[in-house]
Amino acid sequence: MQVTSSIYIDQVLHGYDRGHKELAASISLDEQSRALMLVLSDLIASTSLEEGVSYLTSYPLRHASKHVLARTWAAGRGFRPGSVWTHSLILDYQALTLIPDLAALRSHFKFPEKGNHNNYTVPIAFISKEQSPELVEQGSRAIDALMQLYGKNPRREINLPRSTAESDEILALALWRQMWPGLRRDFAFITCISNDLLGLEAGCILRFFDHENYQLDPIAEPLDEGYRWLLEDLPKLGPTDLRSFLGRYVIESKQPRRLVIPLTELQYEKKSKPINLSLSHILSLSKGESLPRLVRDIIVEGLKSASSNLDVIEIVRIFRQEIIKLDLFELRNRIDSFSESEFRILLMITSPCNDNSLGSSIFSDLLNISPLEKLVMAVTEENRLPMLLRRPELANVNEFWPNSDLSRAELISQIHPLNIFNLEKAIDIFGYNIGEQTVSALLNDTASLSPEVVMLMRNGTKEVCDIVSAWIVQVPVRFGGLMGMHDNIKPAVVEALARAQINFGSHNQHCLLWSKLVCSAVEEANQSIGNASLVVGYISALNLEGEPSLILARAVYDPLQYAVHRHRLSREEVRYLEGHLPLAIRTSLIRIKLCRSAVLKWPPLEMLDLGALTISSNPEYLKELGSEIESIYGRRKLEEMLNSGDVSAEMKGRLRWILGPISSKSIRSFWWW
Repeated sequence: MQVTSSIYIDQVLHGYDRGHKELAASISLDEQSRALMLVLSDLIASTSLEEGVSYLTSYPLRHASKHVLARTWAAGRGFRPGSVWTHSLILDYQALTLIPDLAALRSHFKFPEKGNHNNYTVPIAFISKEQSPELVEQGSRAIDALMQLYGKNPRREINLPRSTAESDEILALALWRQMWPGLRRDFAFITCISNDLLGLEAGCILRFFDHENYQLDPIAEPLDEGYRWLLEDLPKLGPTDLRSFLGRYVIESKQPRRLVIPLTELQYEKKSKPINLSLSHILSLSKGESLPRLVRDIIVEGLKSASSNLDVIEIVRIFRQEIIKLDLFELRNRIDSFSESEFRILLMITSPCNDNSLGSSIFSDLLNISPLEKLVMAVTEENRLPMLLRRPELANVNEFWPNSDLSRAELISQIHPLNIFNLEKAIDIFGYNIGEQTVSALLNDTASLSPEVVMLMRNGTKEVCDIVSAWIVQVPVRFGGLMGMHDNIKPAVVEALARAQINFGSHNQHCLLWSKLVCSAVEEANQSIGNASLVVGYISALNLEGEPSLILARAVYDPLQYAVHRHRLSREEVRYLEGHLPLAIRTSLIRIKLCRSAVLKWPPLEMLDLGALTISSNPEYLKELGSEIESIYGRRKLEEMLNSGDVSAEMKGRLRWILGPISSKSIRSFWWW
């Protein structure tokens, strides 16, 4: 059932009363608008009007946000020649939009009765269902008007040959009626012959000329299919589907009139062509312009009517880069029916899309609504990172991660700023079988030492242990964190830490911790530990004081001298030793440097237990220590120590070995041999 309502339209009457002026009005307009109406309501035809002849004028009142449709008659006998009556209907923008048939306004123009102007002081009640009965010509004039209005280079002035007054008015009103609201407000026409535009402020003006002054446009383009549909729509009364379609979408364009013909073709293509052809046509229409409403509606329609999931994928592929907001309800309803391969394709074509684009929105939506296991099955190298950025929980699924150690490390480096993955999570997911590049990437995002890191060193590969060790020793605070965990650290881990210390560390902190680590390793490994541990352990002993210093030296001195004598230290280990031994020792032989540094650190003549003589159990190295002591303190002092009652029997045996030759039988009796 059609609802009928009244639209109230203001009116103004102009005429002659000791000059052309406003005689009556139902509205009070601003002075600028009144001045414009005063000019345009006066005779603007090229010649004087005959009695009973009239013409229509339509133009915008921009300053008042109104539009005028006016009829002008000759004033007739008894008035000055050239005097006119003009009855103007003042349409606000709402009325201009709501009136379905602007041609029906013709019936509301009234020729004024002399001296009776009261009827013009109240608004006119226009019934919204009013329609005009006239038929509009569909010949060459109408086609020419449409081509000038909506061609590839739309004109501001639409010039048509004159016909009868009735035909000219009906054609002008029909063209106005077919326009969308925005163009209606910017349109002006004059049905009389006028040589002057009188300063009309309108973006589009329709004028009529005598035949002899009119020529067809020599560059007019061939008649496209869209013109045929517009021509067919032109005589129709009231709103039509085509007018509603154009009104909804042309306003998105910066040059809306240029879009009319392509959109008209699109409207009728949708009824006869496959949806994918219509969708492709839209992209060619815009020519770089954004038409979000049109694209959005066509996509929704396409998703509703798509007969297969492949059609849905094709729609998304075509429009994925469009910057529009779209309710993805229709797409969500179909996702459950997508096969694994179809779902993967949909993710693949949407993951590389620009921000705020349709593809980006779809990709994010799919990531949010889909279960993790479905996403894991659809992951590819190209979309792995975008998926992880939008659904961080995927990082907790082992199958989501690439198999390559390098690829894992690159992915971890890319998500580093987001703090969505760390070493502890990695160990939970991958276990201890983590590649060294992955571990390096994870440690870049790890600030402090944790038990998990220590367990990774203990249970990971040698390469992983080396990487973690280097990360620990380069920051003293991290290394200090091992103090409460040293009992659980295996000799192999101590060796890795020592190698890292030699390559990356500085030896001015945590010597007591090194003592505990090395001594624990010696005890667990039954005195067989790596050379790096021996080197770092001995330098730590030199930097400690008191009994802990000697305890550590006794654990590492003999095996370190053994490695030195047999040239088993690496270049880095020798360089580290030489760099941290006392600078005052002048000798090029590293074994002598070790011996001399021990004697200087633990001088035997100041200690009842003989100091440096207590750190070795090897007769050869003990002899070297004794010789060094003798060269520094003299043989007599050693003899005095041998005769001292405070020296233990064990130490006296060592002194005898140092001071003089003894039989092989005596040598075999030394327990330390």
